[in-house]
Amino acid sequence: MQAELRRLATGLFPGGQEEITTAGRNISALLDNRIPHDAAAKLYASTKYLAHTAADKSKARVVAYIQRQGMGRISAEEASAIYDQFFADQVARPNAPPAAQPQPASHAPDGYTRDRAIVIRATSSVQGIDAEYQWLEAHFGKQDRDWSIEMRMNGTEGSKSYETFLIRLANGEEKDVHFDISSFYGRF
Repeated sequence: MQAELRRLATGLFPGGQEEITTAGRNISALLDNRIPHDAAAKLYASTKYLAHTAADKSKARVVAYIQRQGMGRISAEEASAIYDQFFADQVARPNAPPAAQPQPASHAPDGYTRDRAIVIRATSSVQGIDAEYQWLEAHFGKQDRDWSIEMRMNGTEGSKSYETFLIRLANGEEKDVHFDISSFYGRF
């Protein structure tokens, strides 16, 4: 039983405790810090476990669970945003751990194009920029150790505002990461 639990934990959380902690910070930021980082980390871990093991993996079920776990501090819209950002891929492909899920050749992973920009929900530039850096660290590791910023640029397209980071990974590979910053761009 213990070996099976360890195997499951390794598959669900390939980044270990750091993955859970970073996700907690990101969820807390998404919720304007109405839920403390440690409580948001527990929410992340329990929801990820539910999304992996439950017979009913529907978005409605998982969103309702997130909202219940928020004990009145998470709206249905916020729970849906948390689901979309952290759990949608896992529910769509429940048997593959998130780090091992292959991306179809027909589309780029989230964040690699403006069409699939990472949506940051924040009420101020300070919160929004912090959430961008937390997302980058959650996906690429520690800044200035595992990756560095080559360039940052803002732009608008229609009614949406974007921030694009050109980052260089420690192995020399460069990546463009796009964030939809419409919720906070220009707000202080």
